[in-house]
Amino acid sequence: MEELKKQAAIYRARFRTLVETQLDLLTQDGWEKLEPPESRARDNESRVREIVE
Repeated sequence: MEELKKQAAIYRARFRTLVETQLDLLTQDGWEKLEPPESRARDNESRVREIVE
C-alpha cells in the first residue's frame, strides 16, 4: 500500500509540473501572430547555433 501511495505522489507531482509548464506556454507572447512552422524551426535552429558557438 505504501508503494502505491509513493507512486501516486510521484505521478501527481509530474502531472502538476506538466500542467504548470503548459500554462506557462499559454501565457507567453506570440499567440496573436501566426507564423508558419518552418519559420519557427529556422528561428530555433539559429538560436541553438548561437548558444553552441
